[in-house]
Parts: sequence; C-alpha cells; structure tokens
Amino acid sequence: MTTTIATRDEGDVLVCSVTGRLDSTTSEAANVELLGLIGERRRVLLNLRGVDYVSSDGLRVLVQAAKHVRAQGGAFKLCHASNGIRISGLERMLDLHAEEASALAAF
Repeated sequence: MTTTIATRDEGDVLVCSVTGRLDSTTSEAANVELLGLIGERRRVLLNLRGVDYVSSDGLRVLVQAAKHVRAQGGAFKLCHASNGIRISGLERMLDLHAEEASALAAF
C-alpha cells in the first residue's frame, strides 16, 4: 500500500492530510515527500485521520518532520493520531490533538 499526502492552507498553517500506512516500506518515500512539502513553513498540522498503521519507521517520519519545523522556530501539531502513537511516549514531543479544529485553534 502506498502513502499519500494532500496539502492545503488554513490561513498560515500548512495542513498535510496523510492516507495509507507509515511503515518500513513507505516511510522513506513519505519522509522525503513530507519534508519537501513542509519546506520552510513554520506552522504545520499533520492530520493522520486516513492512516491505518504506523510502525516505528513511521514514528521516525513524524519526529523528523516535527524537528524540521521546530528547527525553523515553528510549531508542529498532529491530529487524529492512533493509540499506537499515544502509547509510544511521543506525546511529550508531538503536540497531539483529537480533532483538526482544536489543533488549528492551538496555533
């Protein structure tokens, strides 16, 4: 299965909606695509509603994207994260929100 990333702007926030799986077979390409889409953007929301599985390789994609945005002095948020992300201990590093609207309001 492939991973797709659709983007749209909500004001000055780049919203990236991910669909598919983030695993060992898709994470490398997803990482390259996501970092390319983010570029120099400083406010990024990653919507994971369409993601049905995230492996440890997929978690690395999320962490690298967060680090990239924060290195530019920006803010990175996630919404609709699976329980696997919540129990991974990454909630301290990743700003998790249940819904897209609450994540957008938190910028």
